[in-house]
Amino acid sequence: MPGLLVAVSLSPTTHQDWGDLVGLAEASGDFLHIESGQRTGDGGREWTRLAHVVRQVRQMTDLPIDVHIMGQGRATPAADLRQAGADLLTVEWRAGGETERFLDAAQTAGVLAGVSLGRMAVWEELTPIWRQLDVVLVTGGSVVATLCAVEQVRALRGDRDRPLIQVQGCAIPDAISRLRAAGADLVVVKPRRGRSLAALLANLPRT
Repeated sequence: MPGLLVAVSLSPTTHQDWGDLVGLAEASGDFLHIESGQRTGDGGREWTRLAHVVRQVRQMTDLPIDVHIMGQGRATPAADLRQAGADLLTVEWRAGGETERFLDAAQTAGVLAGVSLGRMAVWEELTPIWRQLDVVLVTGGSVVATLCAVEQVRALRGDRDRPLIQVQGCAIPDAISRLRAAGADLVVVKPRRGRSLAALLANLPRT
């Protein structure tokens, strides 16, 4: 079984910390994770700001950059974010064709693409687009609920190697071995008040 991949999360609103976090990711992580910071709609200004953040981070590192878009506008600019330096884009799943249009745009732009659903989601809803997904992101919740969600997604994936299963939001450092055993491939680690991120990364089990 390949080792677990770990992302360090950057906030678009805390620019002063980016250099330190990128350094930690390059020393002890595998990729960087950027969240849009707010639910992104269709406004061009919001997309321009997000692309600017990605571009700035790309200038600091060659590590892969994963961008999680909070919400989903009808015109997610996959090509612009790819050009800015993003390697993976995830959006919240929506019925009615929005997700399919996003996945088509991401494929055309040459960027990996995935969707996120909450831990209590009905994961079978992803069946129609399953083979288009590179990543499924499980977000939030208790460790028990997150483990259950990861197991459900792994069962849907079967013996295929895609989509990869990414986890963020639960008590990852304390549950990393159980998450990996349940089927998680990628985890997102955020700075935590009163706890050294460097020490946390150095001590995370990867197998």
